[in-house]
Amino acid sequence: MDGLYALIAHMRAAARVSVLHHDPHLRGAAQTHIGALAQQDRINHVDLQGTTPAERGRQAGYTGHVLGELLAVGPDEDPRSVVSAWHDHGQTRAVLLEPGARHIGLAHTCDGFGQNRWSILLGA
Repeated sequence: MDGLYALIAHMRAAARVSVLHHDPHLRGAAQTHIGALAQQDRINHVDLQGTTPAERGRQAGYTGHVLGELLAVGPDEDPRSVVSAWHDHGQTRAVLLEPGARHIGLAHTCDGFGQNRWSILLGA
């Protein structure tokens, strides 16, 4: 996860937005969600119970505001390809570069289908 964090930190520094600090509550929420999505072989910001990223953050103990969630799935385990794809898409780039974000939770898993799954939650 250090590689993913470093790539995001570099992108944010180039855009002159604040440094993100690891948050264990956001990491736990991201890991739980991406693990469930891997088991279900699906990708969605809302889980099967209808829980949103903000609700998952609160349930995990995060006391700030969840500002955004990014998900990715694919065979490549290199975080550079994931961050590059997020950077190249306007909506996901806006989440990564959200100036109000102060905290980040990162998660990665490989499912039984040979797919790598990535999740980040940003909060303030």
